[in-house]
Amino acid sequence: MQVFKGGKVSHMSKRVLPLLLLISFLFSSPLYGAQLSGHIALSGIPRAIELDEEGERLFLLNQSAKSLEVFDTRNLKKIKSIPLADKINPNISSRSVRYVPSLNRIYINTGTSAIAIDGSGYGELFKIKYTGKRTFFSDLSIDENELLFLDWDNYVHVFGMDGTFKKSMTVDVASSQNMVIGENIYVTAGQDGLLVMDRETGNVNGRVNVDALSLPLAVGTKVYVAGKGRLYIIDGETFELLKAVELNYPNYEGLGVVAHKSAGKLFVPSSEATVSVVNMSSDKVIQTLEVCHKPRGMVSDPKNKKIYVACPESKTLSILSY
Repeated sequence: MQVFKGGKVSHMSKRVLPLLLLISFLFSSPLYGAQLSGHIALSGIPRAIELDEEGERLFLLNQSAKSLEVFDTRNLKKIKSIPLADKINPNISSRSVRYVPSLNRIYINTGTSAIAIDGSGYGELFKIKYTGKRTFFSDLSIDENELLFLDWDNYVHVFGMDGTFKKSMTVDVASSQNMVIGENIYVTAGQDGLLVMDRETGNVNGRVNVDALSLPLAVGTKVYVAGKGRLYIIDGETFELLKAVELNYPNYEGLGVVAHKSAGKLFVPSSEATVSVVNMSSDKVIQTLEVCHKPRGMVSDPKNKKIYVACPESKTLSILSY
């Protein structure tokens, strides 16, 4: 098929061109996007969720069985169940399993302990026992050099990747809940807002007065956190509230928020059984998708364009494709 013939559009091109424009519109339109691929019933309560770097293995922290379950994402068959000696606290963050590709290690927060697992043989490498007054770590955040644990005694505890203790820093809020590492340490504290702490000293660099309930998410220079009925977008450098996006985020603490950066999409639990998709350029909700009952943990697989949603109360895993 020739598009130009003698300086004019050919007769066939006149028929095909509108079709190509329609296809282009559909693929760029907000109506074309993520969709529910299906639900998987689980044998236990999925308290935390993570993927490996290639998106080939899904890690689920099974509260009921006190184990880490490893699934092959190509067929969703369980390939390994790793028993854990400690009970799993139901109040831990849904990010309490983290995979570090450079070390091929899986780090687990059970609440009463932190465990490092070898990513090949699945043997335990070391364990850190929590000895605080309220006896549990609530959240785990990680980069290539440090493990950070937030507890309910309002401390952030910093360890090396080999489990060597480095320091503890006081969190200056009444009730700290969840955190994430970016340029700073961002800690959610419900109606006390989002606290911004210096990574080295623990000093408070700022506080953003929002209802911060969800797990915070740092993407580039922005920090995203949701509260009842709102998604808040915050400048991570100036600590200014840039925008509040209306969505039906439930009045629960610690629900996951994930992003697919290259697609420019943010996925946020938005009701008892839905996830909203937010365009990160326009900061607008472009889709709302039905998922399993009471979604809590989510993890993004950008390579295979999937989002895995864990629902502890219904013991279900929902899979979104986009």
